[in-house]
Amino acid sequence: MFELSLNDPDGYVMLKCCECGEYMYTNHDIYDFENGNHSVTIKNDTIITCEHCSKTQSASEGKTIIHETRKPAPTRYLPECPACHSLNVEKIGAIKKYSSFAAMGVFSPNLGKQFHCKSCGYRF
Repeated sequence: MFELSLNDPDGYVMLKCCECGEYMYTNHDIYDFENGNHSVTIKNDTIITCEHCSKTQSASEGKTIIHETRKPAPTRYLPECPACHSLNVEKIGAIKKYSSFAAMGVFSPNLGKQFHCKSCGYRF
């Protein structure tokens, strides 16, 4: 069995072999597209062979439908307060750092810090 990994508008379909996990490109001409191009059916008298492990899949196997695999959305890094574990933090801007340094010198609480927690007031 193969999984549809990418439906390329340039005329190719990228498949992932479920046997070996490798990817390969095939031509659009051997498929019937369904469900808004999210799944495809192999056309009659067509056999797909994995280039890496030689596993085959054909239309005679019940017009097998190859479903698109959904990749999880990339996780976005959110800074977390190390003191209270709150996500309610703000970045300490350059103007705030420089004005604090100008007023207090090396004793500025913002010196060497990047974030300020709005929940507990901790700077990190």
